Amino acid sequence: MSSVVGWSVIPAGYAGAGPAGSSTYPGAIVSSPSSWRLEDIALGVFVAFFFGSMARGQAIYWLARVSTDRALAFGEPEEGWRRRIYRWLHSDRVAHARAALAKWGWPLVPFAYLTVGFQSMVMAAAGMVRMSWKVFTLAQVPGAIAWALIYTTVGFAFWGAFFAAVRGNPVWVVLLLAVATVAVLLARRRRPRLSAPPA
Repeated sequence: MSSVVGWSVIPAGYAGAGPAGSSTYPGAIVSSPSSWRLEDIALGVFVAFFFGSMARGQAIYWLARVSTDRALAFGEPEEGWRRRIYRWLHSDRVAHARAALAKWGWPLVPFAYLTVGFQSMVMAAAGMVRMSWKVFTLAQVPGAIAWALIYTTVGFAFWGAFFAAVRGNPVWVVLLLAVATVAVLLARRRRPRLSAPPA
């Protein structure tokens, strides 16, 4: 058994102080951020991205499935967030995803993770057509792995550029500012399209 004190791991039951002039305890395993390996951090980020993408896909799947079941039982909601979800599920984009899912089947689910914007539509379409939950979940796994791997590597490339900029390289500073500006402009252009109600 061990207990954590600050950044040090101290064997439980040890009551004495360290040797004179020593900043650690005998037998202690000292762990600090500077001793973390890049591989360990990358693995942690990958695992977080993987489970995050799995959870997001499950949430969209079940939201679409339950909303569709309620619409079939009670009709189109008249107002509120349920109506907004209903209109989104019956938009042209989700209809396109349903048609693609009907044509290609479950392999479209992992492929959707490699797209931008189409991913959510496919997850919603899978819920609307009541794809088997087990099939959907198993189909998610390879797609979520690929998605997490891509974003982990891209993320580490970004942070590498960031720390290079912090160290005073002006080229990286300009590149980071350019990427941030483009990302903000694209997000602003995309927002009205996503918020506009379907015709």
